Amino acid sequence: MPLAPDMLDRARRVNLLGYLKQLGHRPVAERPSYALFHSPLREDRHPSFSVTLFKGRWYWKDFATQEHGDTLAFAQRYHHCTFEEAASRLLAEPPPTASIPSGSRTRRSNATLSPERIRMWYARLHAQQSQADRARIRQAFSRLYVPFDPRFGTVLLRLHTDPAHPNRRITYLGFPVPTPDPDRLVGLECRAIDPVPNALRKRAFGRKTFWHAQRPGLPTLITESILDCLAADRLFGPRYDLLALNTIHNVPLIETFLAHWSPPALILAFDNDHPDRGPKAELHAIDLLRAYPIPLFRLTIHHAADVKDLHALVRQTPNRREDPQSWIHQLR
Repeated sequence: MPLAPDMLDRARRVNLLGYLKQLGHRPVAERPSYALFHSPLREDRHPSFSVTLFKGRWYWKDFATQEHGDTLAFAQRYHHCTFEEAASRLLAEPPPTASIPSGSRTRRSNATLSPERIRMWYARLHAQQSQADRARIRQAFSRLYVPFDPRFGTVLLRLHTDPAHPNRRITYLGFPVPTPDPDRLVGLECRAIDPVPNALRKRAFGRKTFWHAQRPGLPTLITESILDCLAADRLFGPRYDLLALNTIHNVPLIETFLAHWSPPALILAFDNDHPDRGPKAELHAIDLLRAYPIPLFRLTIHHAADVKDLHALVRQTPNRREDPQSWIHQLR
């Protein structure tokens, strides 16, 4: 399948000097827009491989063989792969998973990516975000009725081919987890911007862990999803430290969170859905937190509105603003 034009352009804009360093090659001479290496394409005792930045793109030349090209041509030559595979490698995107059977749980997560690779991928994505990308991220937050904060470190990703539009790739918001701190980053939680089949609406790469928007000194609001946390900001303002578990199976990670963070109180806002899901996970959390001398509360505004979660409430009534004290009940 032909490469999407935006993917092709992003691959060509990858910093070839930085990419060579990530591959383990060290320049013998370096300036901001030029570097000289021992050739990474062959045995080379005398440095004869140069990379040069020209009009916003990087180009390479091997003076011994007279081979030359742009960043994409180098990746194809270095990895001995197809044009499409070279672009994917440059963008550090995981292999396409659209062909994985729909019943497979791995279609939404790729836990095989190490923290080191996740960090490299995220750093590259973050560095390559154009002004148009940043504007689209803000627009996506607005369309989702949640507030944007650049401190979340959200990036734009273009992953699967859209089944409804074979020549277009699905665009996702990527949230670094548990935080964008390079020393702690271990995964990416991704949400599709546009309507897509449910199987492709969410993706997770790296370690499946919680998301934490750190606001020291404030009570921690615990939800099942990042969008629910952001919906709370829209409803109540930024008055809470935010913790999204990203799956009800991460309830035990609340203890990991508390080992490194000391909030003055915890507020639970699990989904109002099937008894075996949100309500059961909430009971699990309450039982787990009995051992901690931290005031524990429950937020019930979405229960009163008879909707699934806080984000559903915001989508239903986007102009609603509330005093949270009316909807918070102490559990102990």
